[in-house]
Amino acid sequence: QDELEYEGLEVDISDVFLEKDPFDHLNTISLDLIIKNNSKSDFSSFDIELVNDLHNSYHPSIFSDYKNSLAMKTIKKGENVSGILSFSVDNPNRQHWLVFYDRRTHKPLAKISVDNAIKDLKITDLTEKRKKRKKVF
Repeated sequence: QDELEYEGLEVDISDVFLEKDPFDHLNTISLDLIIKNNSKSDFSSFDIELVNDLHNSYHPSIFSDYKNSLAMKTIKKGENVSGILSFSVDNPNRQHWLVFYDRRTHKPLAKISVDNAIKDLKITDLTEKRKKRKKVF
C-alpha cells in the first residue's frame, strides 16, 4: 500500500497484535514500534493517528497497560525510542496506516502501512501471543 516518507523520520513496526479493550471487545490494534526521529519536528501522541481506508482516524489509547507505552509521550528531534502504541478501532479488519501529522497544519508528514508491516513480518494471526509483549500487571 502507498506510504509517505518524511525526511529524517524512520518508523519500524516490529510487531502488530490485536487485543481486547477494557470493555472486553477485540478491537485494539497494538503496534510495537522503533522510531528514529532525526527530522526537524517533535511528535506527541496528539500528532500520531491510525487511519483506516475509510479515512476514520483513531488516537492512541490511554488505556494501554504496557510499561513501554508511547502514549502521552513526546518523541523529540534527535531521539530514538521504542515502545507500543495501541488504538481502539471500529473494525480491525480494515486497512490501516500509522500517520504522523504536522502539529500546526495537521497535514500528514509520514504514512506507514500497517498491512505492509503485517505482510513483511509474516503475521498470520494477529491475536497470537508473542513473547515481545510486556504487560504491567
